[in-house]
Amino acid sequence: MPYTLLLLETGSLPIEIMAMERVVAYMFKVKKSPSHRLPRIAWEASKKIQKTHKSKILCSGWMQDMEKWFRRWDATHLLHDASLDSSVNEAFLQRQCIMRWDKCGGSRFTHYTTHVAPNYKSIFFAERGNRTHRYMLEPIPLSAIRTIASMRLSSHALRCETGRWGTSDESGRLCTLCPKQVRESEYHTLIQCSAFDHIRPCFPHLFDRVQSLHEFISQPQCALSIATFISKVLEHRESLLTFTRIT
Repeated sequence: MPYTLLLLETGSLPIEIMAMERVVAYMFKVKKSPSHRLPRIAWEASKKIQKTHKSKILCSGWMQDMEKWFRRWDATHLLHDASLDSSVNEAFLQRQCIMRWDKCGGSRFTHYTTHVAPNYKSIFFAERGNRTHRYMLEPIPLSAIRTIASMRLSSHALRCETGRWGTSDESGRLCTLCPKQVRESEYHTLIQCSAFDHIRPCFPHLFDRVQSLHEFISQPQCALSIATFISKVLEHRESLLTFTRIT
């Protein structure tokens, strides 16, 4: 999944921004330091070694770790050209994220921008103290948190995800468990698919009204129930698919 979505989901984006700001500021400080200072010598050496790749020792370590990190944002130029213009903030990371996705292209870009990323628009611009999703703050097992996060981040085995691997054929993403012939999306599976009609009545408080997937999964004080429901649906789905494969 895109790195930025994982940061937004866990509420870690402000920490990422702060860390990147300080790294860039430190690189700028090193660049201005006297040539006899050890940080300046190490920085200059690392830049030369990165071009020649003759030394495995100097090609690893802190500088290379920083480069791998910044490469995730397609922003390694900040390390090699630290300057007063090298400002890191949310607007910058958002631009880099969009540019990164544009370069990826294909179904991955379309899938995440259409079905996953819209849930995070408000989070991206929210106050820094209000970014952790409610379910992560509730006293529930880590396994329940993972279950909800996997559904929110499209990190699962539903056909809307697996059906796009290596192909743009829409037929590979359709639900095979009900007669509706629609995309097996998270919303369809949890809220609409008739294959799980017998499970939903066990959780009546989760279905008091028709709602979007984001609203359904984000219901306050219901995280454990939501995670249990998702687990039961996915377990039953797997049993149905296993039975279908056997027969």
